[in-house]
Amino acid sequence: MRWALATTSSHKRAGPYPTAVPVHAEYLHDVAFIHKWINVMPLLYYLGQIFKMASTFSLIVASIERYCMTKHWTFTGFESRTRWIVLVLVVIVAVLLKIVTNYD
Repeated sequence: MRWALATTSSHKRAGPYPTAVPVHAEYLHDVAFIHKWINVMPLLYYLGQIFKMASTFSLIVASIERYCMTKHWTFTGFESRTRWIVLVLVVIVAVLLKIVTNYD
């Protein structure tokens, strides 16, 4: 993505450096909307990272369940309650890992 420097004289800058915004923003005339979007973007980025980790962990758990089903013929898979507990644990682990590794 190409970046440009925002050069609007009507907006006060927070620091000595100009704010970097996407080139697409030059077509938008609502500077307040652009700054709100820039403030919300880190939260959306972290949520995306958490969803990706939780998705990967869920695939690992599903693979383990499938392996257990093929390894022993009496295993019929996890019960519904166990699946929900594992899903909640997977989301908690993903959130905790993102909190611990928040140095991106």
